[in-house]
Amino acid sequence: MELTKNKDPGNPEISILILGNNLIYPEQLKYILEQHNYQVLIASSDREAGALISKHKPQIIISGMTMPEMDGYQFFKQIKSDKNTKDIATVLFTPLSSRYDVIRGLECGADNFITNPYDERSLTSLIRHIITNRGLGKDRRGKHGVEIPLDDKKYFITSDRRQILSLLLSTYEIAIQKNLDLIKSRNELMTLNRLPEERVNDKAAFLAREGARLKKIEKTLKISEMKFHSIAQLAIEGIVFADNKKIIISCNKALMNIYGYRTDEILGKPFTILITEQYRNPFLKSLERLQSTGESYIIGDAVELYGLRKDGTVFPLELSISVWKIDSETFYSCIIRDITEQKQTDETVRRLAYYDTLTGLPNRILFHDRLLQVTSDERQKYEQLALLIINIDRFKEINDTLGHQIGDVLLKQVSLRLCDLTKEEGIVASLGGDQFAILLPNIDPPVAVRTAVMIIKRLEESIVLDKLTLDISASIGISLYPIHGEDADTLIRRAELAMYAAKRTESGWAIYSPKQDKSSPERLTLISELRHAIDQNQLFLLYQPKIELKTGTVIGAEALVRWHHPNLGIILPDQFIALAEHTGFIKQITLWVLKEAIRQSLSWQEKGFKLDIAVNLSAKNFQDHQFQDQIRSLLYVWKLTPGILRFEITESTIMADPERAIGVMMRLNKMGINFSIDDFGTGYSSLNYLKRLPVDEIKIDKSFVINMTTDEDDAVIVRSVIELGHNLGVKITAEGVENQEALDKLAALGCDAAQGYFISHPISQEEITDWMLKKRI
Repeated sequence: MELTKNKDPGNPEISILILGNNLIYPEQLKYILEQHNYQVLIASSDREAGALISKHKPQIIISGMTMPEMDGYQFFKQIKSDKNTKDIATVLFTPLSSRYDVIRGLECGADNFITNPYDERSLTSLIRHIITNRGLGKDRRGKHGVEIPLDDKKYFITSDRRQILSLLLSTYEIAIQKNLDLIKSRNELMTLNRLPEERVNDKAAFLAREGARLKKIEKTLKISEMKFHSIAQLAIEGIVFADNKKIIISCNKALMNIYGYRTDEILGKPFTILITEQYRNPFLKSLERLQSTGESYIIGDAVELYGLRKDGTVFPLELSISVWKIDSETFYSCIIRDITEQKQTDETVRRLAYYDTLTGLPNRILFHDRLLQVTSDERQKYEQLALLIINIDRFKEINDTLGHQIGDVLLKQVSLRLCDLTKEEGIVASLGGDQFAILLPNIDPPVAVRTAVMIIKRLEESIVLDKLTLDISASIGISLYPIHGEDADTLIRRAELAMYAAKRTESGWAIYSPKQDKSSPERLTLISELRHAIDQNQLFLLYQPKIELKTGTVIGAEALVRWHHPNLGIILPDQFIALAEHTGFIKQITLWVLKEAIRQSLSWQEKGFKLDIAVNLSAKNFQDHQFQDQIRSLLYVWKLTPGILRFEITESTIMADPERAIGVMMRLNKMGINFSIDDFGTGYSSLNYLKRLPVDEIKIDKSFVINMTTDEDDAVIVRSVIELGHNLGVKITAEGVENQEALDKLAALGCDAAQGYFISHPISQEEITDWMLKKRI
């Protein structure tokens, strides 16, 4: 079967399956629906329909009651009982010659029906209605419905208001027509009563026949009235009928509940009593326009208005209205639904979609949209704008140390200060996490800088949270419209580049400069070339020895990777490791370093040197689900002695996901791998986690060791870390030892081991072997 593609990009991709039978003219229906840009499939049997449903998953199925292999009742039951197809909208195609067909079809699962003959307008209106309301109210369909008595049986249908309205109107039309037939018969009887006496016998026979026919008509009329009353009173939406003067002639209980009126207070009143004054005249004009079309039965699309209750309160409503005629009489039928809860839900969804739930500020999506509007407004072209991107320094460490609850309160305080500073002059937004943005209109560069300085000073004022005083700082990047860009994306990207520049230089703020973008092409090139560095043997290892302070013997070496770039020369890790982490290539680099380090360690063992080999791990390695299995395979293949391989990890790596880090470290430790905490003292690690880690070494960061002989504060920190480590049962290694005085002081403090340029620079495997031989280990 050929699927007609939707050519209208403004419409959703909706597909409709037509199940052809003797009630449907499938090609005619297909032609009409394709003119309205729907995708249409045709099946000639229920078996073929099942195959098309499985393959194409249509949103709507139109079918009659008669099919080759099963009737329509079975087909609809089958569709609605299958969890994979139950949400497909099903439409019954019927000549409506029998209400039994319609009601039973709806009971068996049909969501709506189309009468034959039909007009294109009512058909497409019904399809649009089904599309609009797809997926809405699913939780109510099984709970609410209408019980309809018919031929001594009761049928329960769960249907939407469009079904109920259609049934009501068709039933009401029949009732009125039957009533007119009854009046006509009575008039004929009155005429017969005036005939001469000699035709009495003929008149008597006629009266007998007419009496029987009238009784049948009265019974049918009574049944129609019962159906009408049953459907109207059990409907959950308000239903109201009005005459040609727009006067209410009937309504149901639901309408009374919605508006708070009694029946006697509303019957005989103008229909407009139900609508707020501002909508009354437009509503009356729309009714006149609907009536002037000349159609006898027109279902209008649902519109949203505001209703007026008896107590004067205003509420949002959705109204579907139809106009129909009996002879020359015009009637109006309406279904009214109170959509207050729906509006509240929509507002909640809107706020979740466009506002930050923590601070209540516009989020990144809404801010981008507003910036896009401002920069695309022709009236704005000659005005200047300043975009400030604000990032809270070291917020993650505060969050990890003090907890997310304190972090959330801190972000709220920051947002309040930013709003207070800008008042109504600009737009403040939360871009996620610890990043904020401010858009300032009609502002030049000097004023933008003064505003940034003012924000920095305001944020540096101490914040007291639950008896805890916090001092924070911020880095701000500034981009200017139209100097630095004329579209939203460019302005945001360049403000962020300026913010990162401010953070690197610790200057507090920075205005975008093309120099900040200079490294971007080089960075992209470097990322591409890094992927080939291993295959082209451009990576190599240096080793920095670690000595035991008591004996002066070499007890280990740290493997340090370098990149020998063919054009740029030697590239240090701080220039490419971050790129590798960003692209995910760090996994391959780590495995390469491990293999090289293990191979070298075995070579040293063959020469009689027994020392552990240390390899640095990235936080990305802990997130790699294959990493542990890869390590297990390496240990098995190389038959490495347990305790020889050591992994060095930083505090920030652990605190990125403490529970996961602890689990991975525990499993690797059981394989015989030792762990060291590198750069200790530069992060915000928690002692609660530290005591749980399978760590046997802490390495004091070189920033404390280098100045410990001249800075008493650094000396206190080094001494405290040594005491802390020994109390926890782990050894302490000092990094960054650059002179004999520092080495002696570390030994006096009881430090276990040391590394640094005074002992040895990172050297090649040949150089470290010669170095160890000279020391005669």
